[in-house]
Amino acid sequence: MSNQSFCGWNQQGEGGGGGPQLDPIHSLSINSCYRETILDGLLPILTFIISCVLLSIRQETFATNDFLRLPTAKTVSIFRRSIVLLIVTLLEISSWAFVFAWRLESAILERSKETKPPLYQIVDPSLAFIPRIYVLALVIKSFTTPANPMDPSKFTRYSHHFLLFYALFFVSALIRVFDYFFTDNNWFISSGIEKSFSLIDLCLCFTLWFVVITSPTELDQGELVDFEDDDDGVLVLHDGRVVRNGRILSLESSASPLSSLTFSWMNSLLKSAFKTKLTAASLWALPTRQRARENYRLFTETRLHQHLSNASLMYRIYNANKKIIWCQFVTAIGAVLFHYANPFFLRKLLTWIQEHHQDEENSSKQEIGYMYCVALFGCNVISTLVASQTLLWGRRWHVTIVHMLNSEIYAHALRLKSAHQPPKGRTTSEEGVIDEEEEQEQEEDEEEEEEDHEESVHRRASLMSQDTERLAELASYLHIFYTCPLEIAAGVIFLYQILGNSFLAGLIVMVVALPSTHYISRRLMLAQSHLTDAKSWRLRLLRELCDGIKTIKFLASERRWEQAITNARDDELVKLIKLYTQNTILGLIWFATPVFVTTISFAWYTMVEKKTLDASTAFVSIVLFGMLRDPLNVMPQAFMAYSDAKLSLGHITTFLNTEEKEHDTDIPLPPQDRLAFAEATFAWPSCEHLLVVPAFEFPLNRLSVISGPPASGKTSMIAALMGDMPCVQGQLPTCMPRVAYVAQTAWIEHGTLRENILFSEPWDDTRYRAVLHQCDLLRDLSLLDNGDLTLTTDKAMSSTMRHKISLARAVYAKVDTVIIDDIFATFQKVTSTFIYENCIRGDLMRHRTIIVASTWPDMFWARDAQLFVHLDHGHVDAMETDPEKIVKLIKQRRSQRQVKHEPKFAAAASATAVPADIIDALYENTGASSTHNTTLFEEDCFDEASIIPDSIRQEQEDSSTAADAVYKSRDYAYATYYAACGGWRYWTAAILFTLFARLANISESYWLKEGMVDGFLSIQYRYCYYRLQHLKQLCSHLSGLVSRNGCL
Repeated sequence: MSNQSFCGWNQQGEGGGGGPQLDPIHSLSINSCYRETILDGLLPILTFIISCVLLSIRQETFATNDFLRLPTAKTVSIFRRSIVLLIVTLLEISSWAFVFAWRLESAILERSKETKPPLYQIVDPSLAFIPRIYVLALVIKSFTTPANPMDPSKFTRYSHHFLLFYALFFVSALIRVFDYFFTDNNWFISSGIEKSFSLIDLCLCFTLWFVVITSPTELDQGELVDFEDDDDGVLVLHDGRVVRNGRILSLESSASPLSSLTFSWMNSLLKSAFKTKLTAASLWALPTRQRARENYRLFTETRLHQHLSNASLMYRIYNANKKIIWCQFVTAIGAVLFHYANPFFLRKLLTWIQEHHQDEENSSKQEIGYMYCVALFGCNVISTLVASQTLLWGRRWHVTIVHMLNSEIYAHALRLKSAHQPPKGRTTSEEGVIDEEEEQEQEEDEEEEEEDHEESVHRRASLMSQDTERLAELASYLHIFYTCPLEIAAGVIFLYQILGNSFLAGLIVMVVALPSTHYISRRLMLAQSHLTDAKSWRLRLLRELCDGIKTIKFLASERRWEQAITNARDDELVKLIKLYTQNTILGLIWFATPVFVTTISFAWYTMVEKKTLDASTAFVSIVLFGMLRDPLNVMPQAFMAYSDAKLSLGHITTFLNTEEKEHDTDIPLPPQDRLAFAEATFAWPSCEHLLVVPAFEFPLNRLSVISGPPASGKTSMIAALMGDMPCVQGQLPTCMPRVAYVAQTAWIEHGTLRENILFSEPWDDTRYRAVLHQCDLLRDLSLLDNGDLTLTTDKAMSSTMRHKISLARAVYAKVDTVIIDDIFATFQKVTSTFIYENCIRGDLMRHRTIIVASTWPDMFWARDAQLFVHLDHGHVDAMETDPEKIVKLIKQRRSQRQVKHEPKFAAAASATAVPADIIDALYENTGASSTHNTTLFEEDCFDEASIIPDSIRQEQEDSSTAADAVYKSRDYAYATYYAACGGWRYWTAAILFTLFARLANISESYWLKEGMVDGFLSIQYRYCYYRLQHLKQLCSHLSGLVSRNGCL
């Protein structure tokens, strides 16, 4: 009885009150009691409680954080939006206060009458005040200044709360207007006042909702943490934009909800790309959650101290990506619901149109039809937006998985025991001639080690390039595994309600067509693989032709190469035709299946069951059959991708379970303020040879030389000093925390030469020019077209130049210790002398600790060497600090080298001898008073951006002229393209068949509409409709054939 008293059911009707509202007048009428109690009372209060809890948790979280946060600035636009929120919220509260006072007064005046107002009309407006006053308090609080200046700004802190409240208010106001104006749900007091209030409240709520949905959201405070300890790491501009490491932070981080849904935050970047050419520096900085380091940090927090299995690895991935996974799940389910709401409202609309034609008395109720049209359009738009968000969250998951797994694989590879292999010592003389005797002794071992190393490298590269990508690709489309069954179930139930048993006949045809589609898809993938192999073979032949064009012309074998490339191209064309054939068959089955399905279903419905096929049944069934086709075809491919991803997951798990290098934490580390060895023995895991080192110390800020024959242990001693070689006995050596290391094999990153020299160090023009001169790079760069902006993949770079770049990187770095591992063996005598005089003894290397490993040291090393260590078969057999004894040891080494190599290579040395006058002429710049030395540093050799020859500068100045020439030849290129496709015959046929296909599609829909007038009972209507369907598929098929013929 209390429920009846509250809603007024003790009156004579079921509506929201007595009087005129007795029974539901319209089929879409809404019970006013339930509407106001739920939408205006209970839901806002529940949202108010949740908001309070979330803000309390947030306050506690920020109170416990101890990192430095930079305050965001309050822009003028945000301030204006806050003012609008404050004013409109006050107006909205005022309108509710008026309604409450008016209803209360009316209830008091009408209490003596029989038709008393129901209690909910007084209670619900009073409950509506609670969340609205709370929202007003949040708006007012957003104007206050935080007590702690390091706290985040409050201007956008409550944006998500505002969006939730105002969206709820807007939906409630919209339903209220629909109830008042479209269902004739009048009130016993005054329907005019209630309708006026509903319109005013709808306008106010829409204004509030629109302001909030277009306002920037709060920036994640992790974006404002300067964790890189860089003065220019994070900056906040006056307009609220964030600059990280010299780049504007992606506007996605603070984009409004509407901008996030429509991706309009990309507009500014696209406009700038339209006006000017985008460069790497003009791209935005990625948000924290899209950076590899942050994703790897989150992944390491989920690390389990147990044996890793497939399930545990997937559990770690899930824990690190829970938010993304659940967002993908929610948006995917929402997209399916709105997607299948389209045929629901379409059926409602068509049914209403049929009833409207039959019943002319209800012609005034056209607003119901308009409502169905609006609902159909709204569901279509919302479905598209939500589906795009599903794909976005899937791609986010794809990126994070690639970051996490690649970083984990790379970090694990560095900790593997197999990663610490002995480096291969150089067995070459100074001129680069191979020492055949020593190579034969180690040839078998080196080949086995190289095969194992290459196999390990290929396995890791396969894990990072194929297995990780395959697993991440499955994650990005994981929603298919739960949305496809949901779509199939919804479609089957919907079609069964419409067609009954006739639907089963069409479903059987669709299920029978699935294996053929799957079979043709596999054949298509196989044809694509064969085409890729044929194309790779043709491109390989062309590349070898271009690389060896001089030799081919010299041998007069152009015809044979031409024949080989022509045969490769013919084979590629044959495989391309096969690919197009398979693709055409697949397209024919793909597009013809719905035609046969609908034809058989409608034929069974009309001929067997003798039912009338009306418009709502026909059009909705066609739409649903088309919607069912996609999930039924995607499911087999999804399970194939799942099998491949499961196999890749097993590969990754197996690799991560391999044994890692053990770290001995019991040995105390000495202070890292010197370079010294304690008496110890070192050994590589896969090598039986030992490195026995006595206790000695490298002199600081001085030059030390390590010498010895090839494979004597020089590189191993450097590796042991830096902690890369395992210590099997004794104490660990001490090494400086920062060391510039020049490896025996030049290590060059992909990029420009300048980037390899700077190596993330800040730009210093004077230091950079000095490094280029001291490392003898000026002449090498002048021979390159793009100077120091040349990419490292340029084949014009010699191995000697690569070693110079590695040395220049170490010299440019501002570190106190430089270790050089036997790179002077690749230089000629004059180059070595120049680098020693200008670089090792230069200003930039002064007061540095320098350790140089050299197989055959020259005499000039004795001038500055404070320590000379001689190795032989892994043992230190000589160690001197006396300059005279150092000179004696170097002379002894040079005499051993001369005795060993002079008889064997005397002829080669005489053949390659260079006259002394030529050497003097080429290297006059080594002298202090040389005139050529001064010209190297003239300003015309440099510019502000790069060291580029004058010819390149001239080409850059004339770039506009070249662009004009390109535009002039554009018309000729288009004409050539049109002619290559087949001329006017091809374009005429392609346009005609495309038009015929479109006309057949329109004719099919038109004939179906005309058939609805006659009830689709006439046999001629059915036959004409089926013929139009087949004609449409035939024209589409022929159009595809013509287009593929033009491609060939």
